[in-house]
Amino acid sequence: MIVHSRTLGIYGEKRAVQYLSSRGYRIHDVNFSTKGGEIDIVAEKNGTYIFCEVKARIGESRGKPYEAVTAWKLKHLLRAINYYKLIKNLHDVPMRIDVVSIVFNPDYSIQKFQHFENVGMW
Repeated sequence: MIVHSRTLGIYGEKRAVQYLSSRGYRIHDVNFSTKGGEIDIVAEKNGTYIFCEVKARIGESRGKPYEAVTAWKLKHLLRAINYYKLIKNLHDVPMRIDVVSIVFNPDYSIQKFQHFENVGMW
């Protein structure tokens, strides 16, 4: 089955939102876009804002999804986060960057789900 990567990404983000919500995270935004980049999920838990990058793949033949979160990607994510902080007036709020990595089977069942906390470049 050939799947468009954007469709897979949207499905992965939905699964990540479900996961985070079920663990007490309050979801503020999904797919927040700026010229400098995009934030997949903005959530909050215990007063900390979490900016979450979601990576999803079918199988691991092209590597593990989290391996796609490179220093370049984090740099662009940070640019979007700084803009988000500015427009939402979030100055002295604790923050972190998380990565959700999802490997799907060809039938879209989850093969592996990993949540990496505090991976950012602060």
